[in-house]
Amino acid sequence: MQLAAMAGLLGRALLVSPPLFSAVVTDVSSACALPNAHVHFASRWLQLSDSMLLSVHRKLAALALATLLPLDAASLPLVGEILSFCVGVL
Repeated sequence: MQLAAMAGLLGRALLVSPPLFSAVVTDVSSACALPNAHVHFASRWLQLSDSMLLSVHRKLAALALATLLPLDAASLPLVGEILSFCVGVL
């Protein structure tokens, strides 16, 4: 539940300022030597989406995941999963 709440908070940050969110994720990933941080973030977020109980949180996650796609071309392999989640939220 705590991870799902954290994902919701990060989703709000992503929706408010995608460039700032992307810069922070890139800085943290380079400090931790983690390549493709956006892809790892989106994958983990999709895994956590089952823990989100309220439809409002699920809708926020769907919108934020869709916003995350254009920030990094490496996340394109996740398009199918993200679209499936978005359609499931509707």
